[in-house]
Amino acid sequence: SKRAMRETGLTGPQLWAIKVIAGHGPIRVSDLARRLYLHNATVVGIIDRLENQGLVARTRSQEDRRVVMVDLTAQG
Repeated sequence: SKRAMRETGLTGPQLWAIKVIAGHGPIRVSDLARRLYLHNATVVGIIDRLENQGLVARTRSQEDRRVVMVDLTAQG
């Protein structure tokens, strides 16, 4: 985990989130939280940091504005 952080600048949970998004994206935030075995609020913090780095993008569903989808960007 420390080696991965030195090489990528990302924490273990951030890398894990990217891996899950890459395999299942675009994915709902609640589904991502379930796959990571974390609370939604924790995952939102992880996504905030990944979004600030330009690695993921959030989009709100047009059908249900409560649903937020997360997907990798080209950089991610």
